[in-house]
Amino acid sequence: MNGLSVLEYVIGGLLGILGIVLIVLIMMQQSIRRGLSGTISGGASETFYGKNKRKSKARMLNKATMYLGIVFAALVLSLYIVHTVTVRQDNEESSTSAVNSAATSSAAAVTSETSSSTDTSSTESLYETESE
Repeated sequence: MNGLSVLEYVIGGLLGILGIVLIVLIMMQQSIRRGLSGTISGGASETFYGKNKRKSKARMLNKATMYLGIVFAALVLSLYIVHTVTVRQDNEESSTSAVNSAATSSAAAVTSETSSSTDTSSTESLYETESE
């Protein structure tokens, strides 16, 4: 089999989709430090409910990012393993076919040498009978 296997295409597609989802999740997360603007505007005037709501959403986004990152890494590792196995199988098949074609061509060469030597000996015997 030449090229990529079906499993490699499936894993590659999943990696593409998962990569886009990870980018969106990371972009949705708020920065941890608020900088000078949060200090000047009085970030401490938020209500207790607003703080906890934001923290639970941030916690959920952090967990989702962590788990999807682990799945992404596992998929990359599995794609590497599948690709390595596929390449080894392709190399074994090509080396086996090369050995078979070499054996076939050498057998054909031996056969042609045998037939040409037989033709030469029969031609020589013809010349010998005509000259006698």
